[in-house]
Amino acid sequence: MKSLQGKDFLSVSNAAKLLSTSTKMIYRMIADGKLAAVNLSVRKTVISRKEIDRLFEIKEQIKFPEEKLVVRPKIKDSYSMAEAQNKFEISEAGLYQLIKRHKISKFKNGWYTYVAKKDLDVIFNNGIK
Repeated sequence: MKSLQGKDFLSVSNAAKLLSTSTKMIYRMIADGKLAAVNLSVRKTVISRKEIDRLFEIKEQIKFPEEKLVVRPKIKDSYSMAEAQNKFEISEAGLYQLIKRHKISKFKNGWYTYVAKKDLDVIFNNGIK
């Protein structure tokens, strides 16, 4: 690492080592325009050490989008996919298309996939299809 810190230009693999990341991430940063690099040949890309230092300059505080906390319903308040197929007399493909069309969330527990009873009951009781 000490030998990398004294270099003015770094290869993609050395830049990845310096930043403790993968070469794939470095290439993605180059493609996204977050990191400037020069292709010296088809197999040789170099990055200026100044560019790497520039990544750490604070321009403005970055705000990450807040993730919505998804509250998963209890198993007793959910249908397994097989239960929903039998109850509503619908094929597996039809059920999956309905879930996809109405953006209904489903979750896995072990081998089984579940859907909240209230979501499917609203669709089938109102005749929405």
